[in-house]
Amino acid sequence: MFKNYLKIAVRNILQHKLYTFTNVFSLSVGLAALIIAGLYLLDEFSYDTFQAKSDRIYRIASVYEKDSTLLETALTPYRLGQTLQNDYPKLIENHFRLLNFQNPSILIEYKDKHFNEKNFFITDSSLFKIFEFDFLQIQKDFQFSKLNTVLISEKIKNKYFGTSNPIGKEILIDGIPVKVTGVFKNLPKKSHVGFDILVSFKTFEYIIGYEPDSWLWNACWTYIVLDSNATATKLQNVFPEFINRHYDKTIKNNIDLFLQPISEIHLNSELQFEINPNNKKLYLFIIVGVAAFLLLISIINFISLRMADSLSRIKENGIRKILGASRMQLIFQFLIESTLLSFASLIIAFFWVEATLPVLNHYTGKNLDFTNVFQNNIFLYAVLVSFFNAVISGINAGLFASSYPVIFAIRFKKRFLQKKWLPAKFLVLMQYILSLVLLINVLINFKQLHYLKTMDLGFDIENIMIIPVYNTPIADNYQDFKKYLSARKQVKSLTALDNIFGNRVYSYRFYFEKAGQKREDFFPLLTVRSDFLKTFNIKLLAGTNFSLKHGIKNSEQLKNELIINETLSKHLGYKTPKEAIYKTLHTFNGNQRIVGVIRDFNIRSLHKAAKPLIIRIETNKNRLNETTKYIAVKFKKLSKKEINYTKSVWQKFAPDYPFEYKLLKDILNKQYHNENLLNIFMWIFSILLILISSISVWALNSFASIQRTKEIGIRKAIGAMVGDILSLFTKEYLKTIIAANIIAWFISYLLLSKWLSFFTYRISIDIGIFILATLFLLILTLSIILFYAYSAAIANPVDALRDE
Repeated sequence: MFKNYLKIAVRNILQHKLYTFTNVFSLSVGLAALIIAGLYLLDEFSYDTFQAKSDRIYRIASVYEKDSTLLETALTPYRLGQTLQNDYPKLIENHFRLLNFQNPSILIEYKDKHFNEKNFFITDSSLFKIFEFDFLQIQKDFQFSKLNTVLISEKIKNKYFGTSNPIGKEILIDGIPVKVTGVFKNLPKKSHVGFDILVSFKTFEYIIGYEPDSWLWNACWTYIVLDSNATATKLQNVFPEFINRHYDKTIKNNIDLFLQPISEIHLNSELQFEINPNNKKLYLFIIVGVAAFLLLISIINFISLRMADSLSRIKENGIRKILGASRMQLIFQFLIESTLLSFASLIIAFFWVEATLPVLNHYTGKNLDFTNVFQNNIFLYAVLVSFFNAVISGINAGLFASSYPVIFAIRFKKRFLQKKWLPAKFLVLMQYILSLVLLINVLINFKQLHYLKTMDLGFDIENIMIIPVYNTPIADNYQDFKKYLSARKQVKSLTALDNIFGNRVYSYRFYFEKAGQKREDFFPLLTVRSDFLKTFNIKLLAGTNFSLKHGIKNSEQLKNELIINETLSKHLGYKTPKEAIYKTLHTFNGNQRIVGVIRDFNIRSLHKAAKPLIIRIETNKNRLNETTKYIAVKFKKLSKKEINYTKSVWQKFAPDYPFEYKLLKDILNKQYHNENLLNIFMWIFSILLILISSISVWALNSFASIQRTKEIGIRKAIGAMVGDILSLFTKEYLKTIIAANIIAWFISYLLLSKWLSFFTYRISIDIGIFILATLFLLILTLSIILFYAYSAAIANPVDALRDE
């Protein structure tokens, strides 16, 4: 018996090729979308969970808040970890610190190989008790605290030493000789921090000649492991007491510490000085939510098409009932067909996933593989969804096909069929609403992202090259390098700075008077070289530029000059920028006066509002190298020819150092990587959603053409024109579409109001985009409807009446 059902099912599937193709295509796309989104979601949520003690490992972060100043940073004082563990041994089992001076890379040299490497850290030996390292090679009697030694990853070992044994060999780290004492296996990439080159704090303290003890210098990322009997809440509760006991009196009343579970840093942390850019949990939920909607609409579409298919087989099913088939047998027949189609869709969905993963890996930088589908029950869930879809659609279509009297095997009953089809119309209405909501949101999100990328930041970003020069001969010979490169006609200007603004800037303590009272606060400080304002085309609102014109002149005057931004001018209590000119700020260097006030520009991404900022020029020759970390070159037009020329100048001054550069525009755009990725996902899902919804409209019109064949034939026989038939088809749908638009606009407005509130700088909700999206879907839907209406209108009425 089952074999007979299976044969009939296969025969029907092959006979109705168009229904079969659209069914399998739409459902496979929906399944593939949710599987891909699920793989991405699970990969993001698995960051830092591979460590055995991940549930007890926390990072300590700090927040400083005073008046309108708010500094939230992942960095903490040098001695915080050890002091905490000493004070509360029953709460803290262990700790470790990471330090890299917030430099994105460090120069590693071995013989003729010179590369700037990332993932370099100074750390504690306790790191190896907390994180699990698998050593491939290790020196006998190895002790991490030994001076001038380094541990390297397998990747670094292969890059510099190939197949030879690196143990005992000497490499240079920023010119400092150290010996390789161990090689560890590459750690998983799914971590907010990567390790490739590790040096001990003992070595660091030996090199600088002392152990830092300042509680004002936030230098390290500090991690602790809670005792097995302790809780995060218990430790959090002792922080106020700890701060009061140890922190500097000038900040203890304005600073707080808080704990971040290591497994949540990647998705929940947006602090200053993050080790690597993090993602946002909200974006992941949006991606998976949209994928789930896409799958839901695919299932709705599948059900609609199965109902339309059952309608086309009313005569067949009527005859079966006349010959004695029971209702359960008819339902079982449709159930088998739906199961075959559903699981065929699942198999094809896996092919979609396999084909799409390389593209996803390219845009996300991940290394997802098809075998990941068989982890975390993804495969099981996909099978269950397919089975659920098969059961629901099969039973629904079977009930629909078997619910009419046997007499309908010979003659249709229009009113009866319209009642039966009402649920399908509702499903199509839901598809239209969801498609329009998603399309509107995608267009608004695209416009918001474009706004962030093109907004006037208060400085130029076009044709500016950023070159890292820290601890290179160019930092020591900056003036000669600048003179040589500036001779090029295409070079408009050149300057240097200690950090890439728009990315991260250090904060320092300043004293000032406000409303007759002496105050102190921490403000971001950017140290630059000459021509800074010129290179970035930063406009002065009041006052003048620095006294420095060329080289270091008037150093006594220059070292006391500061330029501040408009936000800081207001924070200091001045009503206009002009009032701030020649006013005094006090630092450990003495009294310094404000000589200029500039227009605000963002020292971080546009996710945050503009912050106070101070700019100064370093005049101490002993600190020039330390503050000359990046050179910014402004070209009239940046081309490959100019890049090659800059490289040739670099090689004259630093032949043994690798030439690296980035475009300032690319650096700043990288801050919106997650928004870009979200936009790509939403665009793709929107296109697929519209495509699948169009298939649903096609299914509904396919049904309508079957249902109204006789009606149209009679109307034409008594003289109805083509226009009358077209009006007959479209009139009913226009009411539905208008209702769907009203609902979709209301939902979209609510969602967008909430979404845009996450951005400090945001666009207004543009009604034009609502109209554009509506017109697009309206034209698409009406095109499908009119195509069917026109086909029915030009058909020979004799054929329709004879068929009936």
